[in-house]
Amino acid sequence: MLDLTDPETWRRQFDEFLAASIPSAVFLVIGAVASWWLRGWFSQREVSGLREHSGVLEERWKLAREQAEQSRAETEKLKIEVENFRTRMQGRMIISPKELEESATSVLTSVARLIKREHDLGETLDSVIPIVRATGGGASSHAQ
Repeated sequence: MLDLTDPETWRRQFDEFLAASIPSAVFLVIGAVASWWLRGWFSQREVSGLREHSGVLEERWKLAREQAEQSRAETEKLKIEVENFRTRMQGRMIISPKELEESATSVLTSVARLIKREHDLGETLDSVIPIVRATGGGASSHAQ
């Protein structure tokens, strides 16, 4: 067994290295080239993973913008319905139960749709997106 604390061990190893300097240099060059290639390969995999993650974030951003726009449209529609109800009821002392029920149902349906859209938008923006990185032993997932 090698005792790395013994200076004699280091002298013998150095002598062996000098005795076979050409094969030792070839193996050092092969090791350096392999290390350089592996570094590039891992870097490329990480860049590819980050590009994919960026694409997912862009898609979620587009979806969130669409959902926000739909929510704005629903809100405007609700405002118009409420304003129409006010206009119809202005100056009237008696409101028929049927008119009141229809208006209330319409407003409540719009409010329910608006709440659902807001909930969907929140889920889109708050969802956890896994990031997969290349490692020596396989892929690992990290939540961001």
